Amino acid sequence: MFLIDGCRRLRSRANSPSGICKSPPLPLSESRVFVRKLTLKRVAAPSLAATVVALSGLVVAVPAATATATQKPSTNVLVPVSAAKAAEFTKVVTAPTTSTATNVTGCPDGAQEQFANASGSVGLLSEVLYCTNAADAAALLKGISTSSKEAGQKPPKSLGSTAVERLGTGSTYVIAWQHGNAFELTGLSEDLSASSTTSTTVAPTVPLTAHDQQVLANAATQQNARFKSVSISQGTGGSAADAKAQSAANAASVAAGCPKSPTTALTKTKWSSAPAMTIDPAKTYTATVKTDVGTFVIALNAKAAPTTVNNFVFLAQHGFFNCVIFHRVIPTFMDQTGDPTGTGSGGPGYTIPDELPATASNPSDQYPLGSVAMANTGQPHTGGSQWFIVVGAEGESLQPSYSLFGRVTSGMSVVEKINAQGSASGVPPDVTHRMLKVTITSS
Repeated sequence: MFLIDGCRRLRSRANSPSGICKSPPLPLSESRVFVRKLTLKRVAAPSLAATVVALSGLVVAVPAATATATQKPSTNVLVPVSAAKAAEFTKVVTAPTTSTATNVTGCPDGAQEQFANASGSVGLLSEVLYCTNAADAAALLKGISTSSKEAGQKPPKSLGSTAVERLGTGSTYVIAWQHGNAFELTGLSEDLSASSTTSTTVAPTVPLTAHDQQVLANAATQQNARFKSVSISQGTGGSAADAKAQSAANAASVAAGCPKSPTTALTKTKWSSAPAMTIDPAKTYTATVKTDVGTFVIALNAKAAPTTVNNFVFLAQHGFFNCVIFHRVIPTFMDQTGDPTGTGSGGPGYTIPDELPATASNPSDQYPLGSVAMANTGQPHTGGSQWFIVVGAEGESLQPSYSLFGRVTSGMSVVEKINAQGSASGVPPDVTHRMLKVTITSS
């Protein structure tokens, strides 16, 4: 299931890879609610990332570097399975699950379930996202509020003053509300077959019947009644070791002339157009990346991706990458950086054309370990300054949708250390590391 323009569309997760920020970046559908982020699609076990991606953008914005939830939510807040079956939703699409990989900025933990009726034509969704504070929960609710309202329908009064009811794409109807630090939602799709397609053609809206309106309202009421208060702790993953590592990383960064806090947005030059070609594709270019935890070296492939390498060299030589954080880091997947704002939505002011690699005969070898590629928004030719390093099997099997322009040739242990201190949702990492300087040499 995933959100479309602030409302959800239900579909079997067995047929849809979960997405992450082009982070590493990957492309999910565009959100009209928040700033579009850069992200990568993660071909892995289903997670809540796919359910809320369109609502939150492409999920890579970094709130406070030390703000992260440490509690796994319980499924006892969801609509009772017995109640769903009583309402004739007898087919389980996604069994009640908990997840710590929502990929939603500020709301990293969640729980969800999905059901369908016997014919599979109508589906019911129940979901809760736990946020680090009430403001983040309210931001998600505001996103839902901007979508189309179904005339004459109002959410149950028992849900409180924050509740909204909206009509979404694909004949999907949702009721969403805020519960302290949590964002809750129930949804009902009148046409699962239509909403499961990836086609851009939108089928005619199927009106919500009075019966199904009551089913949706009852489901939301029961979910709300089951909610139990939750306390989300603050800190770098709640670990003293992470706090110590963050302190050391900050000290190294300050010594290199960077701001004390990794959450400080950096002021960098922006350009109105991509740089002119200045490199010689026949030469060998190398990037030495000094970070707050060590140095690694990238062999840039100017022959295969001349425009991308030229862009990277240009930005490095202008100090664009100095003090920039690794804003999205997912263990066994990738490390992403290149955004001076640290939000996942920043860039150099321009975009460059794609230089995509050929499709590998073995999908698991598409982006070999240590590969360096450009992040994008999920649309063609939207790369700029954000890039990522493949650090595990999940990244190696990405679709060939990212310009591959280099590979780490030494210092991979540094890349892996940064990766090990990431987080399941990627944003924010348990420990936020920074590039201190990128030096380019050629031969």
